[in-house]
Amino acid sequence: MCLIMGNVTSCAPSIISSGVVKVLFCDGRLQVYTRPVKAAELMLENPGQFVCESSSLKVGYRIQGLLADEEIELRQFYFLLPMDF
Repeated sequence: MCLIMGNVTSCAPSIISSGVVKVLFCDGRLQVYTRPVKAAELMLENPGQFVCESSSLKVGYRIQGLLADEEIELRQFYFLLPMDF
């Protein structure tokens, strides 16, 4: 799978595996969850940050965060971003 962001292309194995949720932190860490997790749990562990689904990111549009009580879904890729984004 190749990801293109600006002038940078990154080719890597699929970032979405069956039965897990992957969350990329703003410091570059990748956390894999094999159990249901709510957005609130991630935000409590990481104050000043919010969770957004990777497929909702679009150039020129506001970043939509998940509601605290929303459960992150299996086989999806999420970002944990600073609130000031």
